[in-house]
Amino acid sequence: MDPDGRETYGADITKNEFEKISGFGFKPTVDGKTWEEAKDFFKEHPDGFIYRNPDEVTYRFYANEGEANIVDPNACNAELVKILVGSKLLTNFVKKLFSRKSDSNKIDDFLSEIDFKRNPHGVKLGHRKGNIEALFRKLTKGGKRLDSGAYELSDGTIIHMHNSVKDPKHIPTLDIKFKGKIYKIRVEP
Repeated sequence: MDPDGRETYGADITKNEFEKISGFGFKPTVDGKTWEEAKDFFKEHPDGFIYRNPDEVTYRFYANEGEANIVDPNACNAELVKILVGSKLLTNFVKKLFSRKSDSNKIDDFLSEIDFKRNPHGVKLGHRKGNIEALFRKLTKGGKRLDSGAYELSDGTIIHMHNSVKDPKHIPTLDIKFKGKIYKIRVEP
């Protein structure tokens, strides 16, 4: 360990220690090397070491002490760019991961606000007040428009807006096929 508290790791570094200083433990890791590449580095440079320079975010590989004393003035900027790009990719991945769940949650929340009754065909029928166009836009946001005019959400939910054929008032209706069940919601202003 150096006077500033930065640890130096040699060829005896364990996989757990390597993953700990790598941050998240997935590729790319310390100085862009994976665990397998780190093992290869130490086979080639048995006296080499891994060290984090002052004012740097990540650890680097050095074959000898002379190499460690050469400081690249742009090293911090390069590391910061790696972190920012990595965090953007990670953020986008997390957004996509949770957006699939949010479609289901969005529909669950919407349907939980309605009192449904079953019609003779097994369809759940409910009524609600509101602006059907606004509800339709809100529920189908991010969905894929199908040829029929309906929208398919990332979780497989299908939502269609039309006027009721069976009701003499032709009330605007949302048809929602969600988790294998069909819901019809009559929306009156």
